[in-house]
Amino acid sequence: MAPINPALLAKIMRKLQVEKSRAYARIDQTVRATRMPRHVAALIVASDAGVNISRFASESDLAMMRGVSSSPSAVTPVAVVAPVNGSSTRSTRRRKGKPPASKKQANAVFVVHGRDEKARKALSELLGSVGVRPIEWSQALSFTGKGSPYIGEVIDAGFDHAQAIIVLFTPDDEAKLKDKFFRTGDPAGGEGKADERRHWHSHRTSDGFGAKQKTTYREVEDNWRHS
Repeated sequence: MAPINPALLAKIMRKLQVEKSRAYARIDQTVRATRMPRHVAALIVASDAGVNISRFASESDLAMMRGVSSSPSAVTPVAVVAPVNGSSTRSTRRRKGKPPASKKQANAVFVVHGRDEKARKALSELLGSVGVRPIEWSQALSFTGKGSPYIGEVIDAGFDHAQAIIVLFTPDDEAKLKDKFFRTGDPAGGEGKADERRHWHSHRTSDGFGAKQKTTYREVEDNWRHS
C-alpha cells in the first residue's frame, strides 16, 4: 500500500484548515465510503478541497478515482408513474403551497476563526457546554456538494446551515502604524508593532454582516489593536 505523500497531506490540512488528526479522519471516512486505498482516498479528499493533485497522482491512481466518480452504484434509479384521475394535479397544488424545507440545523453555528488553535478549541468547548455545535470548515465544504467550490460558495453553504455566525478575532498578525500618523497621547508603545487580526477575518466578517446581519456575532480577545 502506497503511503500518503507528506506534501499532499500538508496541502489538505492547509486547504481545510484542520490539524493532522482531522485530516486523517477525513481520509479514513473517504476510505470507508469509497473502499479505495488510503493514498487514493487522500487524493480524493485533496481534489475535493481544491488541491491540484496532478503531481501527486499516478495514472493508475487517476483511473481508480475516475472509477469512483463513474460507478453505476452511485446512480439511483427513478421510478416514473403515470398520473391517474388527476391525482398528479392535486399533488402539484399541494406541493406549491408548501414552503421548501430549511437547511438550518437547530443547534448549529458557523464559526470563523484565525490560526490560534487554543482560542478556537476554548470557544468550541464553551459552545459544546451549552449544547451548541460549531460547523467546521470541512463540513461547510461538504455542504456545497461540489468537488472544487470557490471560497464564497463554502462560506454561503456554512451560513445557510447555521442559526448564527460567530467570528472569533485573535491577534494572529503584527502591524505597525506609520510614524507620520502617530499622535501625542496615543498609548505607550503605539508607535511600534502591535497585534492585529488577520485580514482574512475582515473579509469573512463583512460576508457575515452582509448576508446575516442580525445573527453575526463578534468575539474579540483583549489587549490588542483593532484595525
